Amino acid sequence: MRLLSSSLTTFAGSGWASQRCQQRCHRTVLARYLGSCSVARYSNCSGEQEMNTFEVAGIRPTVASSLRIAFPNAEHPTSMQKKLIRAVLGEKDVVLQDYTGSGKSFAVMLALLSKQRSFIPNSGKDEKKSTQKGITTLLIVPHRDLAFQYLHWVHSIVTARDELSPSMVPSVAKVLVRGSHPESASMNFDHLIMSPSSDLSPLRHDPPHILICTPTAIMDVILRAPEFLHIDTLSTVVVDEVDSLLEWVPSHTSRSTRRKVEKKIEKHPMVLRQVMDVILGIQEMDHFKSNRDDRVRRPQLVFLSATMRSRLRKALYGFGWLRLGHVASLVNAPSKSHPAHGLNRAAIHHVLVVSEDGSIKNLLGARPREIAEKGLGVGSNEVSGFTESEDDFLYEEDVMVNESDAGILDIPLAINPAMLEAVATTFALDVPQVALLVLPATASVRKVIFELRQLGVDANALDLLGNAAEFIHLRSQDGAVTDSPTLFVSTLSTTRGIDFPELSHVFLLGVPQGRSGDAYLHIAGRVGRFGRQGKVITVLEGRKEERNKKGKVMVKDEPKKMAVIMKQMGITPTRLEHFE
Repeated sequence: MRLLSSSLTTFAGSGWASQRCQQRCHRTVLARYLGSCSVARYSNCSGEQEMNTFEVAGIRPTVASSLRIAFPNAEHPTSMQKKLIRAVLGEKDVVLQDYTGSGKSFAVMLALLSKQRSFIPNSGKDEKKSTQKGITTLLIVPHRDLAFQYLHWVHSIVTARDELSPSMVPSVAKVLVRGSHPESASMNFDHLIMSPSSDLSPLRHDPPHILICTPTAIMDVILRAPEFLHIDTLSTVVVDEVDSLLEWVPSHTSRSTRRKVEKKIEKHPMVLRQVMDVILGIQEMDHFKSNRDDRVRRPQLVFLSATMRSRLRKALYGFGWLRLGHVASLVNAPSKSHPAHGLNRAAIHHVLVVSEDGSIKNLLGARPREIAEKGLGVGSNEVSGFTESEDDFLYEEDVMVNESDAGILDIPLAINPAMLEAVATTFALDVPQVALLVLPATASVRKVIFELRQLGVDANALDLLGNAAEFIHLRSQDGAVTDSPTLFVSTLSTTRGIDFPELSHVFLLGVPQGRSGDAYLHIAGRVGRFGRQGKVITVLEGRKEERNKKGKVMVKDEPKKMAVIMKQMGITPTRLEHFE
């Protein structure tokens, strides 16, 4: 399924219609999206294709019809999406692990739009049905760019039909993130983005059906004004990329290591742990006592990740969040012959090694390009990108240093310059539209962008909320080659879950830190999504010896470590033809 966005439409009321009449019409249409009407069933459909529809999976017909307008290529749900949608629309908690790029987040968003709207119960003995809307779902994501992507999807679907005014979108979805600057966002989204330090009255006057937030932002509101959230009446809590937001005690380690991890978690618990404990009534804040009791249904919990390892699933039970017998577990378990990551299906993996003398070579043992492309069904004569020579690209004379960049010159690069030259060369010769460079956490994004621009690369920090111009890359451009391709620069923590339809190349500097295999999976998973082809290019430093603080000589062998990681994941790197 490839996500294509149509142009956004606006509602224009008739000249004779009064404002009150228009508002009443808006409420009626919105009710069709989020009301209590039952989902249509198609028991009399004939043919496999007719049965494989989003409506049959459980999506409301109004949402499904808008989906087909906003994203024309989203014709049918995948098997995983159908199972996930039905589980989210059910009553059990949900745990899902599936490949990157399989449409998990998109399916969850559709299911959440199809859920019944939550209402705040009347106080006292008033038994009348409440008409005061509450927040139905908390959708928690690790970073604000992923929050903005969810908002883009919702906005595109809700505004796809002429009958529903974009002015009603705030009743459907809002984004709550730290450091947001609504004034710099697209004018279609500025009123949908909130900061926990800003005026929170919109959450009370017009609570959204879905509140998309980061753990730190939602915790800020819990500490500042929890009454705006109506936590006790939440219907669903979704956590996307959950493994990036939690720490847990590893099982296959020594007792002393487990104790160290336990003490660290106890002393510095991750914010998501605190947020979930407050929502579930496990932990009470001094200024906020939960009113959740046996009469108030516990919210449904939905946890998603491509790397939902068994240790993490066990930890979710150990936290007291999941209950045995009340969980729908959807785990795409790999076989011995099929790697857990599933990345070999539509992506080619390259590893470049930069020596101390600045020379750049392919990793020893990399297979020829023709063999890799034959496995993907790509003709060997297909060429993407540009035909400029390396010299034309690397030595442009019109690159100037602005006064505003003077401070950047003093920032240490912390990266071998030859690694950036390898990225710049490949970017010039191979990238048709959009590429992504993922840096180690210790590198300065600003410094790397500055250096890449000196090499003639149109490099920009990945910041969808802070830079409205980047919004266009969430829409498909039908694979057209541009004369000025863009390279986004980010770190792993701000990359997970992002889907740029035209992203064809991902560059990774160095061996991923932490759980290296999982980290590589998420970085590489930005390409090869929904059957689209792509390349993952890892740039490493060659084997070298270094002295530690005690004067002891230590060997740093990134190529050897990366070769082991790729072998464990069942990946054979391919030679990149621009280098030896």
